[in-house]
Amino acid sequence: MWQPVSTAPFDRDLLIAVVDKYGAHTLVFPCRRVLHGWINAETKKQIDVRPSHWQEWKPMYRNILIATDGSDLAEKAVSHGVSLAKISGAKVTALIVEAPFNVFSVPESQVREMSAAFAQHAEQIKKHAAQVLNHVADAAKRLVFLAIRSSLSTISPI
Repeated sequence: MWQPVSTAPFDRDLLIAVVDKYGAHTLVFPCRRVLHGWINAETKKQIDVRPSHWQEWKPMYRNILIATDGSDLAEKAVSHGVSLAKISGAKVTALIVEAPFNVFSVPESQVREMSAAFAQHAEQIKKHAAQVLNHVADAAKRLVFLAIRSSLSTISPI
């Protein structure tokens, strides 16, 4: 519920906006009221705004899931997701799904070494997944964003 800016408290993070006949025009980061105006609650820097209303700050996103396969197109999703997480204070979970082991791709002459072929495939997808997920972590670090979670798991054969 929007409150008049004159009632805004000084002791907490707030969402501030100009509310007019077209709706609420908000900032995308938490602000704090100070004696001579407003500051960005994250950077502590003064901002030049003249809001008309305020409400409690509630982060829009808590966790952003970024699915990637390491391709150029997926890189756009990684960049966008990490940037969105940075400005919203959300955590990032990166996910990569690798191709399953195909028993029919093993030549007939090597059927007796099926376990070795599976182990080789598992090692290849672990290596690829680690490279891709490490890239996501590096992208987040470049934006000075430290709250990143990534996990790497493999699926065992049935």
